[in-house]
Amino acid sequence: MHEFCNIPTTGVPIGGNYHFSLEPNPTCSIKIDYTTTVTISRPITSEGLLTFGQWLSCEKWEKFQDAKSSNEKATIFQEALLHNYKACFPEKSTKRFSSDREYIAQEVKKMLMEKRWLFRHGNTQQANRLKNKLRKVTRKHANKYVERKVNHLFESKPSQWYNRIKRMTGKVEKGVDFGIDEDDVVTANSLNKHLGNIVQSLPPLLSVGIPTPPPESFDFPLISESQVFFKLKRLKRTSITPVDIPVDLIKAFPDYLSGPLSLLFNQVTKTGEYPSIWKNGFITPIPKKDAPNDFSGVRPITMTPIFSKVYESFVAAWLKDRILDKIDPRQFGNMPNTSTSHYLVSIIDSILQKLDEPDSWINLIAIDLRKAFDLICHNILVKRKNFLD
Repeated sequence: MHEFCNIPTTGVPIGGNYHFSLEPNPTCSIKIDYTTTVTISRPITSEGLLTFGQWLSCEKWEKFQDAKSSNEKATIFQEALLHNYKACFPEKSTKRFSSDREYIAQEVKKMLMEKRWLFRHGNTQQANRLKNKLRKVTRKHANKYVERKVNHLFESKPSQWYNRIKRMTGKVEKGVDFGIDEDDVVTANSLNKHLGNIVQSLPPLLSVGIPTPPPESFDFPLISESQVFFKLKRLKRTSITPVDIPVDLIKAFPDYLSGPLSLLFNQVTKTGEYPSIWKNGFITPIPKKDAPNDFSGVRPITMTPIFSKVYESFVAAWLKDRILDKIDPRQFGNMPNTSTSHYLVSIIDSILQKLDEPDSWINLIAIDLRKAFDLICHNILVKRKNFLD
């Protein structure tokens, strides 16, 4: 002890204690580096919800209805929602240190700072009362965090639960290091170019040369406001793109959004003009393994706008009605009410039936196609018109 501290000095009693305190005089100091993360968000407040709801209830969507093309309608609709969302819900920056527990909210941090200030200025009684209150508030936030982030994930998504436990215990996985001595913008552009080169070998989607009847000959199904309303009401909370408003905000006002959306969806279906703003995909690279050191070790996950996904769900339902009875019954992927578990049961059953026969054996060959989803040629499906007839 004497190697690091001089002779301690006697100090005044701390708190309600009558004993003198000892103040050590260290001969050296240890600097602890805490990393600081500043998160910018737009919290959904009750005042903002009221203001946003008042704007929606008074909005007549005149510019939206006057627009001729579906591309213009979608752009006007998305920009109006995004503009008023930013106006009603201002940005708020939150600073967190690497030493902070995950369940420590801003309320707890403010109380901690107030308690320290009270102790520093000798107001021990009020500081002790705040200390007891702080203990209860911290326990409440910790219990809510465990219930929301740990227990729920254990039942619904065990893989995410395991990752959450690792973060809580400090066993955080190493970050992605591609070994490029450049700034983040150059690295992102290089990664984007690498991911884009994967599909460059495919021929472009055919726009001419496919014999299709005129749009007037199709009996297009109309999408009603009630159908859009129930789709919006049942949206799952998911990641959003920079051109979207939060899913919670959409689910709070489906009755005001379903009207213009149903008009837009029906126009897209009849004209075949898909809005350009819905074609933009925002890619997030997800590591295939721990700490990948090159671009081949990541998998691109593309996010598209929320309203684009809502419209695609209607189109997917129409296509399923046309093609489900023409798909091989032994296909389990991307089929309703089936999963890989059904495939495993089916193949094990086939193997056991074959092995029940005398003098029989099994040769099992598994084929893994590299970049299978990225290299799907859509022209093959488009040309097979008789498949949909």
